[in-house]
Amino acid sequence: MPDKTTMYYGFTKLAYRQIDIMGTILDMSNDGFLYEGALKTGVAEGYGRMINHDQNWYQGYFKDGLFDGQGTYWDNKLGKVEGVWSKGVVGKFDLSTSNGNVVNNTFK
Repeated sequence: MPDKTTMYYGFTKLAYRQIDIMGTILDMSNDGFLYEGALKTGVAEGYGRMINHDQNWYQGYFKDGLFDGQGTYWDNKLGKVEGVWSKGVVGKFDLSTSNGNVVNNTFK
């Protein structure tokens, strides 16, 4: 159950499948975030985008509220990470740093 700092709005629920089609989650805690995209029972599921309190963002696929599938993460200090994510962790990826360097790698 979400706490008092989390708001859900703008979604349409299909009760027979327990799927919220599209919506927004706004977490107003100190390390809060804004999520817009597909939801399932109030959790990010499918394609969406998230921006956190530091203005870092992710756009791509989510499963159970975690980055999962093809996506892009932008970190203001590190740069852009494009890759395939699983349970919130990037596997194979390309990192484009803010100074223009590109690094290809795979986490195991």
